[in-house]
Formats: sequence, C-alpha cells, structure tokens
Amino acid sequence: MSWTPPLNPNIVVRGYIIGYGVGSPYAETVRVDSKQRYYSIERLESSSHYVISLKAFNNAGEGVPLYESATTRSVTVGVQAVALTHDAVRVSWADNSVPKNQKTSEVRLYTVRWRTSFSANAKYKSEDTTSLSYTATGLKPNTMYEFSVMVTKSRRSSTWSMTAHATTYEAAPTSAPKDLTVITREGKPRAVTVSWQPPLEANGKVTAYILFYTLDKNIPIDDWVMETISGDRLTHQIMDLNLDTMYYFRIQARNAKGVGPLSDPILFRTLKGLSGFP
Repeated sequence: MSWTPPLNPNIVVRGYIIGYGVGSPYAETVRVDSKQRYYSIERLESSSHYVISLKAFNNAGEGVPLYESATTRSVTVGVQAVALTHDAVRVSWADNSVPKNQKTSEVRLYTVRWRTSFSANAKYKSEDTTSLSYTATGLKPNTMYEFSVMVTKSRRSSTWSMTAHATTYEAAPTSAPKDLTVITREGKPRAVTVSWQPPLEANGKVTAYILFYTLDKNIPIDDWVMETISGDRLTHQIMDLNLDTMYYFRIQARNAKGVGPLSDPILFRTLKGLSGFP
C-alpha cells in the first residue's frame, strides 16, 4: 500500500498508523514514521477480504482514518495441465504462501478436481495430495478436461484456483460403428446402399470406415470382401451383387491411432430379379 501526506502543509505529521484485518481494520496495528510512503502487509490469509485503515498522528492526536479493502489471491497459482497419454493428465501448481527456498512445518493438503469441459453439468472428480503436482488417470481419450486446485491448512481452505485445461491424446476406437443398415437401391436389384452411424467411442477423428461383406460368415475376416470409405461418409454403394443371395456385412472405424472393433454381422438377402431389370 502507498499514500501521500495531508494536503495542508501546516499540519505536522509525526507518523502513520496502519490497521488491517479480515472484515475489520482493527485486528492488527502498525506504526510507521512520517517519512514512510508505502508499506507491505505480509503473511495474510489467502482468499480473504481484508479491510485496511490509514491515519496520520502528531502530538495533538490522531487524524481521520481512510479505509480501503482488498481480497487476497488463492494460494495456488499458475495451475498447469499437460496431457501425458490418452487417459492421463499431469496437473502442477505453485503455492505462494510458502516462501521460495524455505521449508514449512505446516501440513498443506491440496485438493485437485477435474471434469470434462464440454458439459457444464458434468460432475467433478477429486483427489487429495500433499505434493505440488498430481496425475489424473482413467480419463477418456481425445477429451478436454478442466482442472482446478484448492489448498487446506490448519482446517482453513482457500477458494478454487483458476481453471487449467488439457485435452487427452487420441486412442484407437473402442466401439464399433452403430446402426449398420443395408437396403436395395431402387430399380437396381443387384445394388445396395449401406449406411451406419459413427462409433460412440471414436476416441479421435475417424479417418476411414472399413466395410466387409461375404457369402460365408464363418470364414476369416481377412477373406471377406473389403472396401475402405472416407471417414466423413456414412453411406456406401455396393454394385453387382448376386440376385437372391444372402450376404453378411460388418464394419469398423479407423483413426490416426488404429482400427476399432468390428460390428456384429448383419445379414441381407438381395432381391430375386424383377422383370425388366438386369
């Protein structure tokens, strides 16, 4: 804090009295000499609202006080979150209530909380640690998370720190595309349209879909007919199938990290030929 002397030059100032406290300026009092123009108040409680008073005094007594208020910061600052893998993020922070290069005998408990960023209704998970870092595990791949930290000492807790964000790495899909459907193309009994929906657990951007079909569902998947489709497509046309024939279809998704599981096979019988159609 800093100040200037009274405007009236005829007033002789012998010194200043500084008072401060949480919610009241009367908890602590400091006297400084008349030449002082600033003072640093230290060892305050974090995340607390302080009221500060300042008044001049001389041999005649004390002057009228001035009042200001200020809220101290949370002790946890500089929270950083860095993705380590597809399911782990390392969170680190600093504690500005601990002087640099100085150990403290006080036990500080840090609570780290996190949740996904895409939903304001997502529930927090949290863990406690006495270190200045924590690795959150069991996270979802390719998902942005938000993290914040709170410190507790002497049964008094700070407010939550500012939020840090990190997105986990991609992983290969862990579920198959869903709603695989096959229908005959109108007027073309030897052609079908295959459609599907993206996998629920794509774990990254789908770069391709791999469609398999066969007459014999018991042969190895490597022996099925395979067609690769762009990852931004959800339909595909297959031509020149046999008439009145049972086919089996399966599909899987691929991203930058690999391929996902195959869908369950679905069966589809092509039409019997219609008069006038090849």
